[in-house]
Amino acid sequence: MIRSGAAAADGRSSLSSWFLDDRGRESVELKPKRYRYETSVRWTGEHRGTMSAAGKADVEVACPPEFGGEGGFWSPEDLFVSSINVCVMTTFVSLAERQKVELVSYESEADALATIVGGELRFVTVTVRPRIYVRDERSQEEARQALERARSLCMVTLSVRPEVRIEADIRLANDPHAAV
Repeated sequence: MIRSGAAAADGRSSLSSWFLDDRGRESVELKPKRYRYETSVRWTGEHRGTMSAAGKADVEVACPPEFGGEGGFWSPEDLFVSSINVCVMTTFVSLAERQKVELVSYESEADALATIVGGELRFVTVTVRPRIYVRDERSQEEARQALERARSLCMVTLSVRPEVRIEADIRLANDPHAAV
């Protein structure tokens, strides 16, 4: 199991470890950067709305049924868990490409546990369960390493309070053309 918040074993920052050359030396000097992400929400009635961002498809959103909303819509809770799941995947894929992992497929589920803590309802854990198929044993080990690094580099997991766990299942693909 991989958990967020762990320091890099070699003392380097987890972000700098993303930029290592083939000999393990840092190959890129990081410069401070700032990014801004903007969305908007428009109330459409009852407990529903439309979420939008420039250049992207609108998403119908609502309060979840457990809080008085209507089912069948994306809720803030769904989007929270999904943002972690997507960030782990995209960070892993970027690292796997860099390490030349022969990736056959990647699928994952994620869930989060919310409970009352100090009188407030909050998420306390998020678990991401990727199923990763790779072509060969070298790729299997490289995928494990890339996934561990992905957890420590994913901007979303680094930005949230609950513990983020990754319970991976990384397997060899027997047939490169088989559906997995």
